Amino acid sequence: MTTEQTLLEEIQDSKKSLDREREESIYKRDLKKRIELINWVLEEMKKPDIQICALIESKINELITKINEKDSIFEADPLDTGQALSSGQCRHRQTSVIRQAV
Repeated sequence: MTTEQTLLEEIQDSKKSLDREREESIYKRDLKKRIELINWVLEEMKKPDIQICALIESKINELITKINEKDSIFEADPLDTGQALSSGQCRHRQTSVIRQAV
């Protein structure tokens, strides 16, 4: 199977998952972004003079920068729900989540 076929299959799988999601959620948003990114890669792969690996790395770095900027905004927000809880409640919830994950 070629890279293009694999990416097309990934798009189809993501679309199926997207169609199953009823409500707007972070997962649904991520699926939309995934489809968008894979379509972008497929278009860029058609250009013979493009070094696709370097281009994908550049795009990923852009996305990481955007995510980090948003995280910084949330951390600075005094009304953030994590800040509104007492530190004891936060620690208890974090510990519970960690225990469930293990």
